[in-house]
Amino acid sequence: MIFQDKAGYSFLRRPESGHVEVTTEELFFDLIYVFLVTQISHGLLHHLGEMGFLQTFVLWFAAWLGWQYTGWVTNWFDPRSASLRCVLFASMALALLCGAAAPEAFGARGLSFAICYTVMQAGRSAFVVCRLPRNHALLPNYKRILGWNLISAAFWIAGAFYPSDLRLVFWSTAVLCEYVSPMFGFWLPFLGRSHTSDWTFRAAISWSGVSFSSWWH
Repeated sequence: MIFQDKAGYSFLRRPESGHVEVTTEELFFDLIYVFLVTQISHGLLHHLGEMGFLQTFVLWFAAWLGWQYTGWVTNWFDPRSASLRCVLFASMALALLCGAAAPEAFGARGLSFAICYTVMQAGRSAFVVCRLPRNHALLPNYKRILGWNLISAAFWIAGAFYPSDLRLVFWSTAVLCEYVSPMFGFWLPFLGRSHTSDWTFRAAISWSGVSFSSWWH
């Protein structure tokens, strides 16, 4: 079955389970992101001033979007499934590389940061698009998300070839593409837009025996 791996884990997280336990993979991903944010803050220490603040803000915004989009994926798909676990560990590796490049992202390591970040964002969405069957309700949504990830990626990669002031303009546009697009349903020509009714959201956590869970449709 397409939704179950050899270990018996379903690719989709099931709403009838009542609550979702935070997995080791998710916690490890968060830990990697602590490193990324720390590295971004180190960049600000060496570039104090208005321009340094703006550059740091754009990088922080990008890091937050990467974490958020990953959270969306693990909201619907089980991180314990072998295929998604591989995607998460690949995302962790790319986030580590982004962290290593972050202090000089507006300098010599701009292209490295841009490539690693865009592969992480677009690659995750592409994986979901390839993994879901053609008749699944979430597939059109993730096609639209992938489309906006690729539009954003074009600005990230292009900006890496320009000086820091113009790079800031390109990368700010890239961040806005991923931040603003959900506000109008990831609308794209020929693909239309997503609606609230197309999504199922789970807010749940199980920690030290205490769990909270709810669903929105």
